[in-house]
Amino acid sequence: MRTNPVLALAGCLALVPAAPAMAQNVHVDVQAGYDHMDMPDQTGNAPGATAGGGRAVYGIGAGYDVPLTGSVYAGLDTNLDFGGKSSCSSGVAAAGDQLCANLRNDWDIGARVGVRAGAARIYGRVAYDRTSYATTYTDPLANVTYARSTADGLRLGAGVEYDVMPGIYTKAEYRYTTASGVPDHNQVLAGVGLRF
Repeated sequence: MRTNPVLALAGCLALVPAAPAMAQNVHVDVQAGYDHMDMPDQTGNAPGATAGGGRAVYGIGAGYDVPLTGSVYAGLDTNLDFGGKSSCSSGVAAAGDQLCANLRNDWDIGARVGVRAGAARIYGRVAYDRTSYATTYTDPLANVTYARSTADGLRLGAGVEYDVMPGIYTKAEYRYTTASGVPDHNQVLAGVGLRF
């Protein structure tokens, strides 16, 4: 059974009304950054060709942290991101053709472990990731073929959150994702969030 990323994120956000009793264990943030992945052709017109090496990404995240011992904590979190317009490649199968790619959405859910250091929280994370993307091939006669696909994989990441005032933080995070059938991709994001 496939998990619906929107419902999963909504379930995590549903924790927010109970936040006062959670001593700022719930966090919700918005984020934006850069994603790099050469997306492979799915239309069948340019086998082995890729397009759209880099693009802007933006999205939301949410999670719940639990203190373990001393300054160490662990938690669950989830993110849903969307991609901006990717670049196109020309002459991939014939002169005058064009292959374009687009990151439709990128969803992950996983766990993280971190340590508090003053106003900062430094963490590492591991997650299941599902990337949804589309490719469009236009042949020299302007005939267009469109296809979309998903890739399931493993995501590893590390980041830091810094409390700028009670309940408000900024964050920076790096993510590396490997999945079957597509090239690995890398992301660097920054964001701002609320902790309840």
